[in-house]
Amino acid sequence: MIPIHSHLIDLGFLDHVQEAKENKQTSLFPDLYEAGNSAFGRKVGRRMRQIIDQELGAQGAKLSYHSLRHYTQNQLDHAGIDDKVVRDIIGHEGKDIHDKVYRKPSPPLTLNEAIERLPKVI
Repeated sequence: MIPIHSHLIDLGFLDHVQEAKENKQTSLFPDLYEAGNSAFGRKVGRRMRQIIDQELGAQGAKLSYHSLRHYTQNQLDHAGIDDKVVRDIIGHEGKDIHDKVYRKPSPPLTLNEAIERLPKVI
């Protein structure tokens, strides 16, 4: 469970969720699936590439959709968020058997406090 940044709520994300429920959609973003392909994300990656090229040109040549994950991790690290909380948000495994097996996930309130430390970029 990952809390939603308040800025996404301000932008109308919860209205989008409600509309999807009312339309009995099985996905919040059904248009991001490719016909004949069960993989989710290829279309997102391609669109992200277009946006990067359009907005950053040659300066964005080494960036990708996956770069957002790195950006988020770096922003949380620089904000002083505990490494365990950062891993829980990013989805990285723990460093050792203790982290991987015995350590419980961070509580939603702790995750929310960290998510809210991310800057608004839209």
